[in-house]
Amino acid sequence: MGLFDIFKKNKENETVEGNGGANFLENYFNSKFKINTDGVTYTSNDIARIEKNCAILEKMGLPSYKDLKLVPVDSNVTIEEKQELVLHMIFRFFVGRKTVNSLNNRSDIDDADVMMLAVKYAPEFNQLASYLSAISKGEVARKQLNEFFFFGEQATVLAWVLGLAEKPVEDKLTFGNDLVKIFETYNGIQEIIDKSNLRSKEEILEYADYISRLDFYFMELTLSMVTSFSMDQYLNAK
Repeated sequence: MGLFDIFKKNKENETVEGNGGANFLENYFNSKFKINTDGVTYTSNDIARIEKNCAILEKMGLPSYKDLKLVPVDSNVTIEEKQELVLHMIFRFFVGRKTVNSLNNRSDIDDADVMMLAVKYAPEFNQLASYLSAISKGEVARKQLNEFFFFGEQATVLAWVLGLAEKPVEDKLTFGNDLVKIFETYNGIQEIIDKSNLRSKEEILEYADYISRLDFYFMELTLSMVTSFSMDQYLNAK
């Protein structure tokens, strides 16, 4: 959901080996957090946060994975600077929007009111301009487009972290539509940075804890399926 881009990466742990068997799920989370969870010690704040979210999940009838050290904790998390998070948000919104349009054979002309907003940001953001151009020219492989498909949801999470939007609803796909007003209102990257107000570390950690446990459940559910499920199948079913 983009939430994992909020945390600064530990460069010493960027590569996580192994991708099969019973360790797959824990490898999945280790690779997202880029941290070594072996020596994690929970603070009183961590314990309270975990107990709160586990109670919510159990009330929903879902497993809470209370005993697994699979989430960021006070001792090993540093929040990225808001400048970096704003760039992540802008990139994910426009690349995600462009991807959804491309996969649905919708041209920029049909979505001109939104895609033209990218013009305000692309001149300051070469990576954004190059990706949008590559998608337009059909130079991005389908596999990578599938990875970009949910970028809009990730942008929505980042907007919440930056204090620019309400917390996303987990069971509703918006493709970032709620963020259009932000890009209409502001006139450039620096203005968005100036207007952003990072939420507290505790708010972010609480949401990250909750989402990671929910993600773990869905990953486990996916792995338990008898038949494989691909993004192509998902898109063709829509």
